[in-house]
Amino acid sequence: YRSNGAYDISITCTAAGRYFMAVLLDDPQFCSANSSCVDCAGNATSCHISGSPFDMMIVPSLVSLEQSLASSNFLALATAGVESSFIIEARDHFSNKISSSISAGLPFFCQVSGPSHVKIMVQDLLDGRFAYQYIITTSGTYSVQYRLSTGDSWMQDPQTLRVMPGPVSRRTSKLYGAGLSLAYSDVPSEFRIKAMDEFGNLKAHDG
Repeated sequence: YRSNGAYDISITCTAAGRYFMAVLLDDPQFCSANSSCVDCAGNATSCHISGSPFDMMIVPSLVSLEQSLASSNFLALATAGVESSFIIEARDHFSNKISSSISAGLPFFCQVSGPSHVKIMVQDLLDGRFAYQYIITTSGTYSVQYRLSTGDSWMQDPQTLRVMPGPVSRRTSKLYGAGLSLAYSDVPSEFRIKAMDEFGNLKAHDG
């Protein structure tokens, strides 16, 4: 309460969305005489002040690295030479979805580290989500991590991405062994096939 008859009212909302805030005057004598009040119709002890209820829109807070969500099967498994992507959805500290892509810290900066250099392209989906596309041609185990573009701290738990070899390529696969150049009648000969994909990645025995 202020000395000039004004009141300071503080509210805290953690869930973004549309709210209606009612401010009532506790005056039984006034309410019983005020038949024009639609809400109380002269039967209540409190009446809305002028303009009440107030229409309020609570918007999300600042982007939170910890609460933002990354999703896609391609965060865990990908195939060499095949374009893959994953999506990061921006959220604030209370897990509210952030719909504006111009919020501070966006877009996220992503990095994929592993046996080869990976170039990542980002696409703004214009709803607080960002798609990150990549093509990896060297099979192996990679690490995927991201951070806010305005910060230096990476996410606490990087994702492990396994890149599998692509289909067997006759162009890069190799044959070797003595049986390719010399063989004797009624004597078993042997040669071996080194199956590889078009990028030279060795295929597993069951691939």
